Amino acid sequence: GITQSIGLEHSWQLGDRYTWIVGATYDKNTVKKAEYRRTVSGVTTIGEWDHYESDMVNPQTALYYKLNDQTTVYGTISKRSNMPSLSDRYSSGFGFDIPNPDLKAERSLNYEIGAEHKLSDSHILKTALFFTQTDDYIARMENVTPVAGICTSGCSQYQNIGQEEHKGFEVSVDSFWNDAVNTSLFYTYIDVDLKKSESPTA
Repeated sequence: GITQSIGLEHSWQLGDRYTWIVGATYDKNTVKKAEYRRTVSGVTTIGEWDHYESDMVNPQTALYYKLNDQTTVYGTISKRSNMPSLSDRYSSGFGFDIPNPDLKAERSLNYEIGAEHKLSDSHILKTALFFTQTDDYIARMENVTPVAGICTSGCSQYQNIGQEEHKGFEVSVDSFWNDAVNTSLFYTYIDVDLKKSESPTA
């Protein structure tokens, strides 16, 4: 498989307090070869799975406002894609998984607002509220119908099962003790709501 990505970003300084950033990435994933080995009634055959190709454009924008020399607030909106791995699509999991070559990439829309406050020259406090909505959410489904020669019982499969939403907040403190040592302490709370579709990809 081949994954290619390219990205561009540009920022504008709007006066003394505002900074506006826009950017985008282009991601492409192509599978060149995906063979499988199947044994039925003692006869082993080697075949080729359907090839998978996907590409995504992921734009983003952010606006920063400097309240004073110590505090900056910001808001961001971005679109992201999560390409399924070769293992998610093609692995048989040593006889326990059924491959899903047509597994789609997850697509998410992300919103975040936050603040960065300089406690001192060495310590920075960061806080953020976020909300993410993901379509074509990928999950490992249990008790999938067996496929002869691939999995005979207790089968699982990675599928696109619908829409997932999560929201929460994060608080962190970044500390820079010297040129060689820095630490980060953070706490994150996430609330997840999974909205399952009627007909997941099989």
